[in-house]
Amino acid sequence: MSSHHHRGGSLKQSNKTHSGYKGHASKRSLKKQRGGRVAGKHAGGTEATTYSRADRRNQSVQIRKGKRLQHLALRRAAKFGGPHVVGVIQLAAGASPKAVIESLMTKCDGAKLVSALGIRTGTSVAGRPVTGDFTEFKKRFTFIEAAANLTAILDVAKVADTLIVVVPVDRDIGGCVDDLGVSTISVLINQGIGNLIGVLQGLERLPPKKQAEMKKYVGW
Repeated sequence: MSSHHHRGGSLKQSNKTHSGYKGHASKRSLKKQRGGRVAGKHAGGTEATTYSRADRRNQSVQIRKGKRLQHLALRRAAKFGGPHVVGVIQLAAGASPKAVIESLMTKCDGAKLVSALGIRTGTSVAGRPVTGDFTEFKKRFTFIEAAANLTAILDVAKVADTLIVVVPVDRDIGGCVDDLGVSTISVLINQGIGNLIGVLQGLERLPPKKQAEMKKYVGW
């Protein structure tokens, strides 16, 4: 085996060593310094301010107060929101849905009836919705009197959230519900009824014994 070793001459390449001064460290050295930890990324803008417990409590109170004021402003603007639609129909020719509506409207804010068309009237009109704001119940109600025919009754029943049926009882038992009333009950059952309220009109004019008999007859 030859014992010859190469010796570099005057043309030997000399590479410049890494300077390593601050601000220009290599990626390898930075990785060693971090020990495998990933540096966090900071979002642009100012740094988050640290608040004390009292400051945070006060801030949450102010946010709740602002939301409450905004909610009250919306309620004042829309009053009590959308109206609850109530249809009023009769089950006999002697019944008066008009009197029921006018009696209910006396409990609202303002005694006059206001139609959905913005018409102020002293009495209700069949087919014309009348609306009132009831502060006691914090609600707005729209009453619609149905004309005495099946088509009008069905139309009112379709749009009503609650239906009031008026039964005249200040006469003999057989006259409480006429032929139109029987047909009305039949079509309403077939169509489906939501909230239903019955009004016995004229009951106070009967003797106590007759009142009990009438309530038993109509199922109330």
